[in-house]
Amino acid sequence: MNEQDYQLGEDVTEQFAPLLQPHTAVLSVELSVDLLTELETVSEATGQSFDQIINSALAAYLPSQQAATLPRRTTRRARAAQ
Repeated sequence: MNEQDYQLGEDVTEQFAPLLQPHTAVLSVELSVDLLTELETVSEATGQSFDQIINSALAAYLPSQQAATLPRRTTRRARAAQ
C-alpha cells in the first residue's frame, strides 16, 4: 500500500488488517506537529519504527508494564487506608 491508496482522515484499518500481528490493534492518535517531528527525528536516528518507539515509551510509562521491573510506590491515599 502506498500514499496514493488512501486519503488523510480516511479509516484504513481494514486495508491494513492483513498486515497486523496477532493480538494487536490499530490505534489512531492526534499528535502536535512538534511531537510528530520529534518522533520522526528519533525514528530516523535510531532506525526504529514509530510503532517500536511508541510501544517502548508506553511500556516505560504504564504502571502495568512497569510492575515486573519497578517497585510499586504507595500513594498517600493507599497509605491512609492501611
